[in-house]
Amino acid sequence: MTPGIDETRSVPLPIPQTRIRETEVTLGVSFPAAFKMYMGRSNGGSTEIAGEAWFLFSVRDATTRETLRRTAEDLVRETARAIEANLGFPSDGVAIAHNGAGDLLFLRRHGNQLGNEVWIYRLHGGELSLALDDVAELWEHDAS
Repeated sequence: MTPGIDETRSVPLPIPQTRIRETEVTLGVSFPAAFKMYMGRSNGGSTEIAGEAWFLFSVRDATTRETLRRTAEDLVRETARAIEANLGFPSDGVAIAHNGAGDLLFLRRHGNQLGNEVWIYRLHGGELSLALDDVAELWEHDAS
């Protein structure tokens, strides 16, 4: 168990594609197909990249109190927080995961589409770097 991390959010919680579509509309983007497929099945979870654990943000689901609680760390909210903090998170980014230390994984906008590449934003120093060429690689190392 990781201190400060609510590990119950890592338990798979399927979500209807309609909720994913609502999130796309709110953000004004379309997610890559692999991202939508995985999130529909698990809506969050965890993964590992180069030995570092990452906790995926969820798609907000206000269907019940329980689903609302379990999806409180949602993509829309966390992306807005990262941009509003004005600490170097790119304005064309959509945050998809965190490592518990303030760093974020994100996808970049290309018009109204999100690219397949997964990027890392490092809070300390504001460094941006390419982590994965394809978002589908996130689930090759699924730690959920």
